Amino acid sequence: MRLMLNLRKSIKIVCINLTLIIVGSITIGELYLRLLRPKFPMEAQGESYPERLKKAKKDSSKTNLMTIVVGDSFAHHEIGSDGNFFDTVFSCDNDLQCSYHNLAQSGVGLKFYWNTILSILNSRQNNSYNRIVLSIYFGNDTPFINPSTELNSCSSIHTLDSRMTKNYTDNFILSIKRKFPSLLLIARSIKANLGIGAKDNSQQIISNAAGLRLLRTDSNNQLAEIEKLLNKIDPSIIQAANRSAINPWEISLALANPYFYDSLYNLEGDWSTNSVRCLIDNLTANINAVLNKYGNTEFLVIGIPDKFFWSQVSYETTVKEYQKLGYKFKDRQSNSTNNPLSVLVSNRLSMAGINYLYLPSLIDPKTDISDWFYFRDMHINTKGNRKISQLLKEKMFWSEEKES
Repeated sequence: MRLMLNLRKSIKIVCINLTLIIVGSITIGELYLRLLRPKFPMEAQGESYPERLKKAKKDSSKTNLMTIVVGDSFAHHEIGSDGNFFDTVFSCDNDLQCSYHNLAQSGVGLKFYWNTILSILNSRQNNSYNRIVLSIYFGNDTPFINPSTELNSCSSIHTLDSRMTKNYTDNFILSIKRKFPSLLLIARSIKANLGIGAKDNSQQIISNAAGLRLLRTDSNNQLAEIEKLLNKIDPSIIQAANRSAINPWEISLALANPYFYDSLYNLEGDWSTNSVRCLIDNLTANINAVLNKYGNTEFLVIGIPDKFFWSQVSYETTVKEYQKLGYKFKDRQSNSTNNPLSVLVSNRLSMAGINYLYLPSLIDPKTDISDWFYFRDMHINTKGNRKISQLLKEKMFWSEEKES
């Protein structure tokens, strides 16, 4: 009898200790997330895309001014907080005469942006007043151009496809991540530091690199074999990718084309020139199609480059981060901010009468912005979003603001 009582007492103590450890870990994790704002998976931030879209559609039936933001992870970052400059700058604040919705979603592209826009406008009256902020990240939103594909398809007008949103409905696991993000933080920390749950991604990295090489290089480029390039990368980098501390796609892209960033922003090669022109043609055609139907709509396209092309002062610091991943860069850019890509996009959109802002144009070239970004990651961190918010608050983007 005494043995059974002692056993029950021991089990009770163990359960209490486990409960305290779990509750304490979750509490510390939640405080850490809210106070220090570390890099965190976008898919678990804020409400799900379908939930946000549903709310926006509900408001779209009203006649007041409506502002929506569309884009990928740059516009999705810390959505609903001051760690998202879109939400800080473009929201309606307490103005009851307008509604604001951030409908950005990480991991998507141009077709998804247009689908989101049409999903909302289809419920609006043609003469309603709309403001659409379109976030374009050049590192991801420049379309893949297959050499056998006609460039004429770049100007095709998107038609609404309701099936696009189905893949973004939360499953049970994702709903738990969204409700208790500290659990995800703890799991990722254990994986990154102890390797528990990690898996070897080498073959997947190589496979992804092979696919990217067909679309992010020219066929006449004499590049080393992907496997040989992989062997030159520090094993600790591969280990970090296996543990999700580094995005494996960053390494795949480096293996596909070590000169990717220089080639893209300097328009060196047919692949980069065609991709950027395709992006411009797509933006111009689809924006004009919307404006022809919804005459009281205004667009603001915000161009976001990779962090090497924000500040001349920060160029060398940011480049060193990515050289470790296998990328190669010129010793010194003649003008990292005013590069051929940014000039071409700005000139073409300006000629088309499209309201456009190249984000680095807000910044003094002598400003060191290296700590505005996550380490070995292109995303703007909380500090960077706050700094950009301060710079954007001083600007006027809409016709009504400019007239007043």
